[in-house]
Amino acid sequence: MSKNIKLFLKIFFIFLFTGAIILSFSIFDSKDPNQKQQIQYECQDKDSFLFYNESISQIPPFHIYNPGDTLSAIASKYRVSLAEIVRFNTITDIRTLKPGDRIFIPRGIKKLRNVSDPLEMDLKTTALPGIVTIRSFITKGTIPLSVDFSTLFDFPGTLSPVWDFGNGRFSFSEHAHNTYLRPGEYRVSLCLADEKGQEIVSNSILISARKFNMNPDSDIFLTMDYVGEILDLSGRFYDATGNPVVFDSSFTVRQNPGLLQYIDTNRFLAITPGYTKVMLLKGNKEYHFYLFVSPFPTQHSVEPFFNWYKTQFNTGMYGNCGPACVAMAVHWATGKKITVVESREEIGLPIKSGALTYRHMASNFRYHRIKTYYTFIDDFDDMKDIIDRGNIAIILFNTTFLQPVDGDKTLIFVDRYYPDTTGHYIVLKGYSLDEKYFVAYDPIPGDWHTNTVRYTDGVSMIGRNRYFLVYQILQSIKGKQVLEIERIRGE
Repeated sequence: MSKNIKLFLKIFFIFLFTGAIILSFSIFDSKDPNQKQQIQYECQDKDSFLFYNESISQIPPFHIYNPGDTLSAIASKYRVSLAEIVRFNTITDIRTLKPGDRIFIPRGIKKLRNVSDPLEMDLKTTALPGIVTIRSFITKGTIPLSVDFSTLFDFPGTLSPVWDFGNGRFSFSEHAHNTYLRPGEYRVSLCLADEKGQEIVSNSILISARKFNMNPDSDIFLTMDYVGEILDLSGRFYDATGNPVVFDSSFTVRQNPGLLQYIDTNRFLAITPGYTKVMLLKGNKEYHFYLFVSPFPTQHSVEPFFNWYKTQFNTGMYGNCGPACVAMAVHWATGKKITVVESREEIGLPIKSGALTYRHMASNFRYHRIKTYYTFIDDFDDMKDIIDRGNIAIILFNTTFLQPVDGDKTLIFVDRYYPDTTGHYIVLKGYSLDEKYFVAYDPIPGDWHTNTVRYTDGVSMIGRNRYFLVYQILQSIKGKQVLEIERIRGE
């Protein structure tokens, strides 16, 4: 090939390459409104992002959920209503949200009207009523407090209801029901939306759920349902004059391991799961409590503020798991502390081997004036219903079906922590919201020799709040029946 031809080809490819670059820049710089070019804009807030198409927005704005976020604060930040956030994301329980989850924000800013505001919508173009009134025949009582809510009219199916129960739970039903398992005051309201996104909010009802004073031990044991939950210590401790202690930044917080982070007056954020002893110090004054933060978002039944866990260790005979469960349930239901040995003495030896049946247990519960029920369990929902009613259950199952723990049983809260494979009684008192685990109080000790193994709070035994896989429990329950226990109600 001659030198002239080589030079010609070199110049030709240079011009071709240069033209391609110019063409590509002209394409990307195009202002054609029909061109679908996706661009990401980041707001000043690092947790707020907006993704959209220049021609048509495909993905709505969203907020990155962080521990301690509240839906009301998120709604206020984006100038939308709480009901819009809940409806748009189909949220029924704030505990199901995990750090990093996207909470999508409805487009546009719709007017939100309370029942006290003047009517601002044309009733001829909406199915929304001029006013919404909700009612409940029960507004106060001791936990567990079950409440039914209804409206004074039947609204058409074109309207979308959102019930806000005031405790981080929501419902999309026309008539709603909620059971309050923790003491506190909760404001309940209903928001209705039509097909245009117009909303109307009902009156609010104040529900007062009180704890039943059971004369608990001096040591306080608190349970948190999930990492990211806020613990409010308002009214939890009182000084020598009878006034509530206010925990502000002047207090020193000591905990090992550190599960809580101080937010502001009386409020602490759960930042990691586990067990710890929390000490709040100011001068020579000290207030302390023991804390369990659930490793998974969990629904616990009613939790008294005392430690009602008991072990069958060193109680006179190996087969005392039944009396141990009865003693736990009596303590939980009434506040009356009885030992496992005392429970065995009350029940006796109806079977020479020491074994018990549900009938023997139910007889002893009647002696303590505790209501029990024989409840059949076919699936997860049957057990879930027991917990949601604010009750607990004693189950008889075979431990062989439980997989052994893989690792340090004081740091891993799931699976069987003992070598025993036999028929066994435990108390079920909760479930994980992902429906993967049941939460148990298992009376088998951490070790059969000295029973000195404890969780990191230095007090809680390994059987307290143990998480067992749902499918393994369900396949191992004998007779598919459990003994459901109801807590004694206060006045």
